Amino acid sequence: NQLSAKIETANVSDGAGSGVAQWSYNIMSGDSDKSFTEDAIETYTDPTQDTCTWTLVSEKDENSDNAELSGAIPLPDKENNYVVLLKLEDNVGHCKVYASNGIIIDYVEPKASISLDDNQLESATGIYGGDVNLNIHVQDVVSEVTASSSAVKKVELKVESNGVNTDTVTLLDIQQETKKQDWTIGELDDYRSKDLKYTVKAADNNSNAVKVSVTVWDNADNQSTDEFELSIDTTAPVIEAKYTSEAEVQNEKYYKKPVQAEILYTERNFSYDKEYLWFEVQVEGKNIGTYSVKELQSELGIRTDWEKLTEEVQQDNTDRKALTDKRQHKLLLTFDKDNHYTFTPYIKDLAEVPENSVYAGETQNFVVDQKAPVMKVEYETIDGGKIAVPTQEENRIYSQKGIRAIVTIDEHNFALENQEIQVDTQVTATKEQETISDYYAQQRVNNGEVWRQQN
Repeated sequence: NQLSAKIETANVSDGAGSGVAQWSYNIMSGDSDKSFTEDAIETYTDPTQDTCTWTLVSEKDENSDNAELSGAIPLPDKENNYVVLLKLEDNVGHCKVYASNGIIIDYVEPKASISLDDNQLESATGIYGGDVNLNIHVQDVVSEVTASSSAVKKVELKVESNGVNTDTVTLLDIQQETKKQDWTIGELDDYRSKDLKYTVKAADNNSNAVKVSVTVWDNADNQSTDEFELSIDTTAPVIEAKYTSEAEVQNEKYYKKPVQAEILYTERNFSYDKEYLWFEVQVEGKNIGTYSVKELQSELGIRTDWEKLTEEVQQDNTDRKALTDKRQHKLLLTFDKDNHYTFTPYIKDLAEVPENSVYAGETQNFVVDQKAPVMKVEYETIDGGKIAVPTQEENRIYSQKGIRAIVTIDEHNFALENQEIQVDTQVTATKEQETISDYYAQQRVNNGEVWRQQN
């Protein structure tokens, strides 16, 4: 089979004979190899069948032994399989029909279509965390006449990541596979439509700008290209948190002024949605809950702000293809409500991977307590009778019964749970100008209950 062209040039000769008196052509069409057998051609050109009409190319004039021995034969516009038939007559009346090799007229470009392979799970986010399996469907089929195409000759695939070529591979080459350069129509049937496989390697294409290009040629040298774009992200997100306060920490986790947190996220494909960014928080009186950034403020009163960062870290870049693994976002939190906090930030990788894609920052446990303790002292006799004790010595009272002082301290975080409460009580009595410290306070362990200290 020859490659198609709109004009075929034919050369004829009678060798050492009497010369070519005239010659004509006919273009015979068919849909299979059986259409062009010797018997089929003889039947087609049989003058009694009236199936073949000859078109004169050249006829000799009276002063010449030969007609023009070279002539142009226009090929049909319609795509199909053809054989060019030449009928030669010499000067003594001999006539013979010759058949060319088969010609496939093919003006239509072959098609390539790239899609995810059947065994490749499609990512809901469009971002993949590993290798991506593709199916490349190529075909060179004319809808009206299935066997009239010249068939797929070659398929080449290229992969680029951020504009840099990472792979070039030939997926199909009919000449390499068959070790031939000419084929029957039946042999071409195996190359009219093909499904080819290719795997994009994540290790070589870790970017949001992965482009797969497939170019397909047919045997008439028509060609076309299809492209398929991917985002691959194999870099895990990083959470870095820093907690500060104007007040020094006391007893490992107590602050008497608000606590500020700076949480820095380093992640190329970042989302503010709760599905991908959340916090587990427990405050006093509540079980651990899951909160978005907005819910931290609306439900827990934790103030939230996103810090404006420099352009270099791509915080607000909306061109996903241009993003890199250096992209960052910084969240500022202010805990200015008195409470006990257990706080853990989480981020989920948008790249879908078989293994766990959720990453947690360090859990922080701290208490904000900005309210000073309040102390109130009341007095009563040992048998429970209330008395009022003056604050000035000249108005002192006298009692025949022992007097008990009741000290009430209003303080939410009075002492560390299950640890001793350090109480320093000093009572001074004056007798004959002598100071006598003859009272003491018990030491108790905080069990979270209200208790009364007595002497």
